[in-house]
Amino acid sequence: GALLAVPLADVGASVGGALRAYVYTDVLSVSELTLAHLLQLLALAARLDIARLAALVEATVHAAVSDDTVGTALATAIALRLDNVRNYCINYVVRRPAVLDRPELQALDPALLLDIARFCSDQSELPPFRTPKPPPPALHAELGALAGHAATADATV
Repeated sequence: GALLAVPLADVGASVGGALRAYVYTDVLSVSELTLAHLLQLLALAARLDIARLAALVEATVHAAVSDDTVGTALATAIALRLDNVRNYCINYVVRRPAVLDRPELQALDPALLLDIARFCSDQSELPPFRTPKPPPPALHAELGALAGHAATADATV
């Protein structure tokens, strides 16, 4: 059979390695990835339409956002056009307005800072975000389908 070649010229070694490891193992290993790497991996997973990886990475990103990282996460999400992460970060900042004094947030686009200030005063207009829910590993789903199929229901796995 033919091999599928995916050009990854714009991806660093850490992100490419994480993608390769995921493709071979169906496990996301983030121990050596920075938040910026995770956001790059999320953008790559979205570009390659690898939904499970994208959901796993995005859940990890949401968990990694803190007072110390929200500015970097927001700026990177905007640069990579990761709208859901951008909206998550905006919601995070609005719920913790003290982080607006951090230098990383002060360096953001003034129009965005005005939007955030407006959201702080009227939270009814906050941009929505969805919480990622990774699907089960493919093998798990396939085994579950086999167990429910009449021809294989008595099979032992």
